Amino acid sequence: MKLYIYVTIIIVVGSMLMGTIIYLALDNSHSSGITAMEGSTVAESIAKSWHDDARLTQIGSLDSSEKIEGNAEGWIFTYYSPNTEEIVADGVRYERAHIIVYANNTTSCSYAIRYLEDIGQTIENWTLDSSQAHQITLDNNEIHSFLKKYTHADIGYTLQIRDTYPDRPVWFISFLDMGIMDNPHSAEIYIDANTGEVLYVHADD
Repeated sequence: MKLYIYVTIIIVVGSMLMGTIIYLALDNSHSSGITAMEGSTVAESIAKSWHDDARLTQIGSLDSSEKIEGNAEGWIFTYYSPNTEEIVADGVRYERAHIIVYANNTTSCSYAIRYLEDIGQTIENWTLDSSQAHQITLDNNEIHSFLKKYTHADIGYTLQIRDTYPDRPVWFISFLDMGIMDNPHSAEIYIDANTGEVLYVHADD
């Protein structure tokens, strides 16, 4: 009887350990992050379930790392629904969704009512993934020199249509090194999200 109990305990504990190992393996299957396009497939499905006319206006990275080449631990996708238009005294408002897709295959969503100027312009198409934009960034001489000097700079990615480039979606990639004694240094680059053309670049000395 005691032997039976011991065997049962060993089996149960073994199963729990195996389950934990499998969970951790799955949870860390994207420990190096995901690209924006990898996240967009999931986000688009959720957005269309929210409103079938959902339109993408912006993508932003969460916890990015220069060392993992355009990947992030998560991406925030902003959508709005034209059919939810509401005309008010001080403008036009719409339902807006923030859909976060994490590298560990989980998602979270938040919804609000926002003015279109706060939501952004619709992104009709984009072909350049964050990893490709990252490589173009590293190939730029100004950014390359900046990163050699400020090796611990934080990096952030945003894809949107900006007023200065109203006819195209643009990757905006920024770097920030806080330095010592609050002496920050930064760099930024704008890249056409379809052609890969570098539109603007600036880096502190």
